[in-house]
Amino acid sequence: MRETSKQFSGNCKLFMEMIIGMALTLMANQLKNYLIVQDASWDSTFHVLLEDANKIATDNTGNYSNHIFLSLIRIEEERTLKNSGSYRATGLNGKTIYKNPELYLNLYLLVCANFVDYANALNNLSESLAFFQAKDSFTAANTPDPIFDGMEPEEKAGFQLNLELHSLSYEQTNYLWSTFGGKQLPHFVLKARLVTIRPRLIHYQGPLVSALQSQETIS
Repeated sequence: MRETSKQFSGNCKLFMEMIIGMALTLMANQLKNYLIVQDASWDSTFHVLLEDANKIATDNTGNYSNHIFLSLIRIEEERTLKNSGSYRATGLNGKTIYKNPELYLNLYLLVCANFVDYANALNNLSESLAFFQAKDSFTAANTPDPIFDGMEPEEKAGFQLNLELHSLSYEQTNYLWSTFGGKQLPHFVLKARLVTIRPRLIHYQGPLVSALQSQETIS
């Protein structure tokens, strides 16, 4: 008889947030490192931050001034790689484990420059765009970063971000910033393709089936 199990090897929702957060944090870290090379003042005066776009657009305090911001504005599933059903993985304990298939996501990221001086905002936005144009793929192998420390080898090997510029129409741009309820800032949108979520929820597990035995009796 197959042994059922509802156990988690980690919280699925937390794991998904961790992978998405890791992707954005990695991009912010690498962009800041690049900008520091271009201008040493970035290390002490300016920052690259992850922040809710609503807070940036509606800020009247000046707390969000003179920074580059990255914000997640949309998540979509990459359906061309969608598999149906569940898959099996046999562990070292001789059991068969059933999980959902991997989930492949595309993330849409808003990169905006909020600077008091408009020309400075455009210059820094141009530098940011130049960086992501030159560095359009992020993996653990080509991007050394402390964020990968402690990551499982399988997850580290499978981590890959492929970036491309995503153009919005004039109407889409107006709608985007109107949903934030504030001013429009110099910005561009990136599409980060194929962020992989590997489910940790085990639906059920049982002993490995090594042979089939007939239950029929011949009289």
